[in-house]
Order: sequence, then C-alpha cells, then structure tokens
Amino acid sequence: MVLAAGLSRRFGSDKLLHSLRGMPLAAHIAETLTTLPFASRIAICPADDPRRSKLFARRGFEIIVNPDPRRGLASSLALGAEAAKSRSASFLLVCLADRPNGTVAHCGLLLDAATGAEVVTTAVSGVKS
Repeated sequence: MVLAAGLSRRFGSDKLLHSLRGMPLAAHIAETLTTLPFASRIAICPADDPRRSKLFARRGFEIIVNPDPRRGLASSLALGAEAAKSRSASFLLVCLADRPNGTVAHCGLLLDAATGAEVVTTAVSGVKS
C-alpha cells in the first residue's frame, strides 16, 4: 500500500507530482513496488487529484480514494488496512509516496523480517519511520 493522499501544504504545490530524477516523486516508490510479487497493490489517493490516481493506476495499482485527506495520514492508513483485511491479506507493507529512495532490497528485508512478527518498522539512526 502506498499512502499518497497528502495535501502538500508546506511544499507549495503537489509534491508527489514534482519531478525528481526525470519522473514524478511518487512514481519512484510505485516503480519499486511493481517489481515485487505482491498479490495486489493499492494506492490511497485524494478524490480531487486524478493525476495521482493515474500515476498509480497505470502501474497496476488499485486506487482507493480518501474522501477527506484533511483528516491526516491515519485516515489513509485505516482505508488501506480495511482494504487489506477485506482481501484476507496475510501482511500489509505500508509505503509513503514521498519517499523516493525505497529499494526492492529494502522492501525484501522488511518482508523477510515480517515472518512471524506483528509489526516491523524501519529505523535510521535510531529513528523509526
């Protein structure tokens, strides 16, 4: 699941569509996840921004609309968790659309660590993300 319903208030424009290394910021994590053998891929997007939805849909993601992204990241997380539950998913990998440097190797390490664990997180310099 990719959380992509943020409002980009501090950025000044749609951060997820801002170009980075020749493609929109959010396309980086979408491209990474398309290479992994997941049963399904979902992106949580705002209703009023079809450009984000298209970015993910053309890469095979199912789009789940967050009708009120002003409620914050937790509302998007809840929508995605409900979607995973309805599919009887055995796990849910949560990625943020504004983190372009996620790699297949990193996702693989998270998935390997998830075997038998309820929650696995990434930590950098002692800070969990």
